[in-house]
Amino acid sequence: MKRRDALRAGAASVLGILSGCRSSSSEAEITDLSSPQAHDLISVLAEIILPETDTPGAKSAGVDQFIIRALNDCHTARERAAFVQGLNEFQKQCRSRFGMPFLQCSASLQLVLVEEADREPFGLWSRIKSRVLRRTHFFRTLKRLTALGYFTSREATTGVVAYEQIPGRWTGCVELKTGQKTWASE
Repeated sequence: MKRRDALRAGAASVLGILSGCRSSSSEAEITDLSSPQAHDLISVLAEIILPETDTPGAKSAGVDQFIIRALNDCHTARERAAFVQGLNEFQKQCRSRFGMPFLQCSASLQLVLVEEADREPFGLWSRIKSRVLRRTHFFRTLKRLTALGYFTSREATTGVVAYEQIPGRWTGCVELKTGQKTWASE
């Protein structure tokens, strides 16, 4: 075993021991992406990122199910664990600031926390932490998967963008009419 691996293993065991010293909260931590708490939290966060307006939102497009499936099928166990840990840290931050879980907060408080989480990956401490731990901030992953899931959903391809299944000839500059949808094909 290399020295770095031994230090990481030792740090993980110390953190595991210290986690038993924390006071119990009214809401259990998320341990798995298949848990109802994870599903509900991801669903609300995705809807805040892409809300329903005159077009369908992330919730009606089923983006929460896409995110969970993509994390389970396309990400490593380490990346999934880092994402779950990020969700738990997000919940802890909400409890420490407002005294309640994220899902029980008002819409304005939820928006404040999401905006802070959106800026956090670009802070100095977060960039150092991501390099040392070699992991992406959970909110960047969440935003990326939300956009991917939304713009590949049936609701977005039929209701938000104009989809041209078999494009004709390439035209470089096309005038868009007022209210015309953008194109989904390249």
